[in-house]
Amino acid sequence: MKIFRLFAAGLLVSSGAGAERTFVPVVRPPGFVKNTPIALRAEPGMPAILGADGKFTPLGQYLHELARDAGNVEVHFQHLFSAESKNWRDVRSPLFTGTEPIIHGHRLPRLLRPFVQLIQGADEISPALKIDLLTPAWTARVEGMFRSMVNADGLLARGDQVGTMALSFHFLRSGWEMMGLDPSKIYPLPQAQALLRTLLTFTYINHAEDAWLPASADYLASCRKANAAAKYPADDILIRDGQVFFAGGLFIGWKSTRPSLHATWDALAIINTLFSYHPEPNPADPRSIFHLWHQLSEREQQPGRSTLRSLRRKLWLDYRDHRGPSYCVIVGGRPTEDIAAPSEAARLFDHAGYAEKDLAHWAYLSWAEMFGDPERNTTNGVQALLAIVDGRVLAELKTPTARQKRPGAPGRIDTGDSER
Repeated sequence: MKIFRLFAAGLLVSSGAGAERTFVPVVRPPGFVKNTPIALRAEPGMPAILGADGKFTPLGQYLHELARDAGNVEVHFQHLFSAESKNWRDVRSPLFTGTEPIIHGHRLPRLLRPFVQLIQGADEISPALKIDLLTPAWTARVEGMFRSMVNADGLLARGDQVGTMALSFHFLRSGWEMMGLDPSKIYPLPQAQALLRTLLTFTYINHAEDAWLPASADYLASCRKANAAAKYPADDILIRDGQVFFAGGLFIGWKSTRPSLHATWDALAIINTLFSYHPEPNPADPRSIFHLWHQLSEREQQPGRSTLRSLRRKLWLDYRDHRGPSYCVIVGGRPTEDIAAPSEAARLFDHAGYAEKDLAHWAYLSWAEMFGDPERNTTNGVQALLAIVDGRVLAELKTPTARQKRPGAPGRIDTGDSER
C-alpha cells in the first residue's frame, strides 16, 4: 500500500501545529452513506463532516485530504483498483468470466465540492484549512490521472483490473463535472472512439438462440435469491433446465449481471455525452466518435446495428401504443397510478427475465436518451447513431448542442414512422 505523509502547521482539525498524519487509503471512509448528501454537523439521515468536539469526523478528514492533495486522489484510486483493497471478486456468468469491482468508486469523489463549500462557510473552521483546496493544479493533475486510466477499450482500468461500463457512465454523466473536472479532457477523441467501439461491438443479446444460456449452480442460486427479493413477480429471472433467460437490453455493462434496460440507458447516455464534446455525425470522418467502429467489418458492425434497430422499434411502439414507457405502473397493458399494482412493463417490451425492480423507470430513461427529453441534455449522439444504422448521416442537428438544456427544444429526427 502506498502511504503519503502530510506535513503542515495546523493542517488538520484533529491535530495541532506541526502535526504529522499518514494518509491511508480506504475504499469508503467510516461515515460515508451511499447516495446521501453530507452536512456540516450531524443532521437526521445525513453524515456530518464535523463532530461534537469540533474536529473533522473520519469522513470529513478523508475528504479534506483528497481535496487538499491530488496525490492522495491518485493513491485512493490505486487502492480502489488493487487486489489488496478486497474490492474485486471473481465472477462467472453465462456471458463473462473474470473479475469485477464490488464498489465502483464514483460516489465518494462527488462529495468533494460540497465538502469544500460547507467548510468555506463555517466560521468555526480554521482559515488555514480552507485554502489550497481543489485548486487549478489539483484539477489538472486529477484529470490527467483519470485520462491515464482509460485503457485501449475506453474503460477505466489499472493493470488487469478493469472497471465496468457503469463506472465510465457515472463519471461522464455527472461525476466528473461535480468534481469540477472537464470530461472532454479525460475522454478526448481517441479515448471516446475506443469506448464507442467497445459499446457497439459487445452488445447482448443479438440473436434469439442466445436467449436461453446454461448457467452454473452458483449463478442459478444467485438468480433464485434475486427472484425471492424481487418487488414484482413479473420481473423474475426465468430459469429452466439449468438455463437462465437473457433478453432485451442493448449492453451488458456489469460483466456478471444480465443485460438490462438499466445498462442500456447507461450506454445511450454515454453516447449522447461524448457526442456533445465531439459533435461530428459522419462516421467516415476521423473526428467522429463512431469512426473506429465504422472501420470494423460489416460482420463486426452488424450485431450492434440490428440490436439498435430492434430496441428503437420496441421503445417507440411501446410509447405510441401504450402511452409509455413512463414512471407509471402498467397493468393490463394500460398505465395506472396505482403504484401497489404489479408491473407488466417487462411483458410490454418482451423483456422477460429481469431482476430489475423498476423496469418502467429504466424504459423511460432509455426512451428519453433515444428520442429526446427537452428537460435534459440533447440526444444528438444517439440520433446520429440511428442515422448511421439507417445508412445515412445526420445532416442537421436540430436540438441544442454542447450539452445545453432548453425546454421545448425542437426536432427529433426519428419519430418512429419509418419503423412501421
